Amino acid sequence: MYPCRQFEADLILYHYNLMGGRKAWVLLEHLSRCHRCKDYLKRLERVSRMAREDQGQSALYGKETILSHAEKMMPY
Repeated sequence: MYPCRQFEADLILYHYNLMGGRKAWVLLEHLSRCHRCKDYLKRLERVSRMAREDQGQSALYGKETILSHAEKMMPY
C-alpha cells in the first residue's frame, strides 16, 4: 500500500528525524487518521532495521556476504 502522495516525502524526512515544527505537527495529525501513511512509516522503520542488522552481520564476516556464509554453513 502506498502513502498519500502529498505526504510521502515528509514521511521519509520524519523517519530520519529531519523534520520538526509545524510541518511535523501536521504530519503527526495526518498519521493519526491515515492507515496508509502509518503503514508506510512502519515499513520504512522495518526496512531500516533490517539494513542495520545486515550491515552488522556483514561486518562480522568481513567481505563475505551473509548469503555466502549461510551457503557454507548449510551445504546441499
